[in-house]
Amino acid sequence: MTKSKDRSKAGSCVAVAVLAAAMLIAGSFFFTAQSADDSYDGTLGASDPYILTLDDMVTFVRTGESIDIQQISEEAMEMIVDDHAGMLTLIGMEDEIGTPLYVVTIGINAFLYGAGLTSIELGSGVMNIAEGAFVPCTSLTEILVNEDPEASAAGPFASMDGVLYMTEGGQPTVLFAHPAAREMMGAHAGKAYELPSSIRRVASFAFAGTDVAQIDLPITGSPLDVGGVGSPITFDENALGGQSVLFFHGSANSFMGWYYNNGTEADPVWVYASMSHPAFGDTAAFTIYPKWLEGQTVVFKFVLDGVLKNEASTVMIVGGEFKVIAGYYLALGSNPEFFNDKRIITMWLCDFDDETYLPGDMFTMPGESVTFTAVWSVHPGGDEGKDQGGLFDLEGGAFMWLLLLLVILLLSILFAYMISRRRNQEE
Repeated sequence: MTKSKDRSKAGSCVAVAVLAAAMLIAGSFFFTAQSADDSYDGTLGASDPYILTLDDMVTFVRTGESIDIQQISEEAMEMIVDDHAGMLTLIGMEDEIGTPLYVVTIGINAFLYGAGLTSIELGSGVMNIAEGAFVPCTSLTEILVNEDPEASAAGPFASMDGVLYMTEGGQPTVLFAHPAAREMMGAHAGKAYELPSSIRRVASFAFAGTDVAQIDLPITGSPLDVGGVGSPITFDENALGGQSVLFFHGSANSFMGWYYNNGTEADPVWVYASMSHPAFGDTAAFTIYPKWLEGQTVVFKFVLDGVLKNEASTVMIVGGEFKVIAGYYLALGSNPEFFNDKRIITMWLCDFDDETYLPGDMFTMPGESVTFTAVWSVHPGGDEGKDQGGLFDLEGGAFMWLLLLLVILLLSILFAYMISRRRNQEE
């Protein structure tokens, strides 16, 4: 009876195994066929950007294999949003017989119905884009530029972190368009954008539709430049989209700030720190200049017994006064090792006027570079038994520390003796 049951169980297991194997084989055939069908069909999934076709455009101009996009139809835009998550690419275009095409121009109304677009990929052959062409794209998070193998030449556009620039010599010089829905990092609840140091112009409508609250400007130039003025940055008309934006810069020695003149050379407005762009509605073009106070180089040399031990330099504002402090260094100077061979800096010799400067003396920075050389003296603590500043100078406060240590040592010996004696008595 037991053997019969075992055989019945074994038979059931075999049947289940055979059924499972059959289902697995059938499923594999189904998925293979389905995969083959998908590959054959050639349709793109929802995660793939849509490749634009000639039928998707209301108006365009074709010259040979190049295309000028004037307007994409509303129906095509709706399909891109619904079926491809709003992602569009202009690379890989073909006509009705399969001839490769590439885009060279994008007109002002190309994306008129593009409010739902989230990503736009441009080909490297794009030569011209109308300023403001991306303004209708209020959901846009990125503008990409990638190589188009069909393009006859490379255009001036490039993308950095989803922002569209025009380049010159491989460097971004014009901020052309910042996507309206691109996330910004930094201060002001993440609504700050840092301009690259090579930027010289911000195009019209570049920040239109964004919620940028602060633009971090690059500090260019130097106080040693003629006039102390860095490279100007021009904001074209409506570059900020009528928003009130705070301009900010990092700190730097002798950097004065910015001024802007609203597009004219008359009555420049000086700004000594951060500055705010004029209020809403002011859309005029303007230019801002980084301004430095005129400065000159100061060199500090630390020479001991004819040997240069250390050297440092900084820039001081011309006409500014600086106090020689502590007998060691000038304000804004470096802080090297002051003690060497029981000697200390007691004054500085200036090559500009051949004068020595003692602690507390004031020095006015001239309009030329200056070198200060340290004048060393034997340390007041003497030559023997002293260590950089008289730490063990018995004539100073160190004597009290030695006396305290001696008392502690004697008390410790006495305490140990008392404990030992008590143990002997107990035994």
